[in-house]
Amino acid sequence: LTYYVGADSAAPHVEIAGEYDAASGQTVLDDASRAAVRMPWCAYNVKQSNMARWIAARESAKAGGHPSISLFGDSTFVGAGAGTGGTTALIGAKARNVESKLAQALKKLGVPARGGHFCGNNNVTSAASITYDGTAGTSYSTQLAYTGTAGWSQQTLGVLMLRLNATGEKASWTPTQSFDTVVITYVRNAGLATVNIDVDGGASLGTIVGNGATGVLTASFTCAEGTHTVNITNTANAQFYIRSIKCYSSTRGSVDIMTAAHWGGLVADFNGTSNAWSPGNVIGIDGQSLTIVKLMTNDANGATSLATYQSGMETLIGRIKAAGSDVMLMSGNPFNSANYSSGKAATFVANLRDTLAVNFDCPFLDLDGYFGPQTEQRVGYYFDSLHPTEALYAEEADLIAQVLTAI
Repeated sequence: LTYYVGADSAAPHVEIAGEYDAASGQTVLDDASRAAVRMPWCAYNVKQSNMARWIAARESAKAGGHPSISLFGDSTFVGAGAGTGGTTALIGAKARNVESKLAQALKKLGVPARGGHFCGNNNVTSAASITYDGTAGTSYSTQLAYTGTAGWSQQTLGVLMLRLNATGEKASWTPTQSFDTVVITYVRNAGLATVNIDVDGGASLGTIVGNGATGVLTASFTCAEGTHTVNITNTANAQFYIRSIKCYSSTRGSVDIMTAAHWGGLVADFNGTSNAWSPGNVIGIDGQSLTIVKLMTNDANGATSLATYQSGMETLIGRIKAAGSDVMLMSGNPFNSANYSSGKAATFVANLRDTLAVNFDCPFLDLDGYFGPQTEQRVGYYFDSLHPTEALYAEEADLIAQVLTAI
């Protein structure tokens, strides 16, 4: 059976095909047809050839592997607007952001996925009255806690790293799911401390030596499968920098989603190269097979010219591809300001769709076109003039998941 979706077989259309199953009385679509039906209309330039690394990663996760997706973006990837209060509703927002929603959406469509990883402070501590230390009523997430004089320092992907400063200071991270593997990304440099790793205060799983040749490295540790708290304890009166903590189960495959985005993010922030750990020097640090780039809102809503934006995006996309990752571009969510109503934002969307996605052969997902003007959004979809709520983030994640499973 062949169906033509369109005015008729001669008009622009999508062909879907399947076989009639007598037992169920239903037509069962073939794989290509299911993909054609699932692909959102606001997705452009999506091809197997420009998503080959992602396709391989998706199948790897199904077979028990642990590939990664990295989210490069601004506060709308961090989850501003989705929390329960505080500046731009950031309190508790990590559990409600696109990372978390995308993991859920992929699982619904048959791709095992996991969010809830630590990836820098996402710049949330720059927002007034917001912490990221587990303090009830002010913290971006309750998963993280730290002691003593530990704090945030040194910009990298995910913005500031967590720095331990003295003997006995400890950082603790409590994942939301069972795990047996811990992967920590950290800075190595002359004079930095050695830290001890354990779960739940038990026996040491091993140590990480921070002293040595300058670089950003990863270290992996294993423990008994279960729900645990990971502890990283400083053993010296010297500094140690923690960039990310990723936990997963080695017995179950998953696509691990890392939010390397930050509140207030601009394209230029991702291109800095002043230190070994600066964003532009560690673009592929998560070993990601796919990088989803959603960097438009703050540039379009600020003073960035279109020419400067395009140049910065060209640099960023080139570095991501050179690091061995596929790239999917996204427009910003619709916002409501003079730079939106004046048409400036529309020129940025068009540049992403018609120039950057074409020149670099990247898929593009037009959230602005899909959701339409903010003033026309359904009730409950926006916290303020720039930031959506959890409800819109969930629908956004569904769109991304549809693209990632349809190809």
